[in-house]
Amino acid sequence: MANKNSNLGAAKTAKNDEFYTQYGDVEQGCQFYNDQLKGKTVLCNCDDYHTSNFVKYYLDNFSKIGLSRLIAINNHTNECYSVNDETEMIFSVKDGSFDSSDANILMQTADVVITNPPFSSFRRFFKHLIDNKKKFLIIAPLLAISYVEVFDLFLKGEVRIGKCKKTQMKFQQPNGELKGVPAIWLTNLDTPAVEPMELTATYNPEIHKKYDDFNGFINVRKLKECPRDYKDWMGLPITFLVHYCPEQFELSDKYLIQHDLHIDNKSVFLRVFARLRK
Repeated sequence: MANKNSNLGAAKTAKNDEFYTQYGDVEQGCQFYNDQLKGKTVLCNCDDYHTSNFVKYYLDNFSKIGLSRLIAINNHTNECYSVNDETEMIFSVKDGSFDSSDANILMQTADVVITNPPFSSFRRFFKHLIDNKKKFLIIAPLLAISYVEVFDLFLKGEVRIGKCKKTQMKFQQPNGELKGVPAIWLTNLDTPAVEPMELTATYNPEIHKKYDDFNGFINVRKLKECPRDYKDWMGLPITFLVHYCPEQFELSDKYLIQHDLHIDNKSVFLRVFARLRK
């Protein structure tokens, strides 16, 4: 019975992971990096070339970008697709999983990995990219930026949030319906510096309440409520990191990201602690 439940759980996870990126979102996220792809080989290692909008986008713009080669690997069917200026090939590998030995051989021939990996396997996927020192542009669950292995590289400037600042995307499910999911782009490609946020709100103790857990730290419910005239520490929504400008804000060394916060004994969702530079 335990094995049956395990199989059912795995099947449910797989079903919930079937999110297909819309063409418009691919275009919005990838267009800023096309000039860095000239003469490069792009690998989409979680993509069915028949249906993937990543594959469609790069085929549509192959010559315009000046790509050298495009490779796609279908994790489910183990079918691979490869195209360059002269040839187009479809072939099969023994195991199309993104971290299989077969997929690794193809990854070593690629300059950049660009895809939307299964969110349930994101940590393993991300580690695989970092361990192999690959350049990448990928879609990630919003909360991935709070994962220690991602956030540490973000602080070092080795991983950046993509130029496209969306934090919510609508993915197509197998039944054709669209589902909104909190998601962001992550990359280690060259990305322009983030411009300072335009702050219009002012401090209001009725709105910016203090935490029960951190005396003197105020809570900012929404980014648009971030007070321009408050110079002490405040807890900001995780989406703040998408707009984080080091010249404008200082991140707390001691309390970077907090999960267990309360105001009037009520839980407050994940917060990043920062303050305006004086």
